[in-house]
Amino acid sequence: MGRVPHEQEVKVILKTQKKHFDAICTLIEKNASYETNEILSVSIDQGSKAYVEWVFDALKSN
Repeated sequence: MGRVPHEQEVKVILKTQKKHFDAICTLIEKNASYETNEILSVSIDQGSKAYVEWVFDALKSN
């Protein structure tokens, strides 16, 4: 069996639109030191109207 590394890591939660997922994955994979990065997408079925509008407004220029 291989050895289990004990290194510091940082968990990052990014909130964006689905259309940006591939670009974000590419950026993380190019810059992270892990061989296999934990990159997940979570679909949102519901959210507060104000928060969902804020996310979409913040991404309008993208």
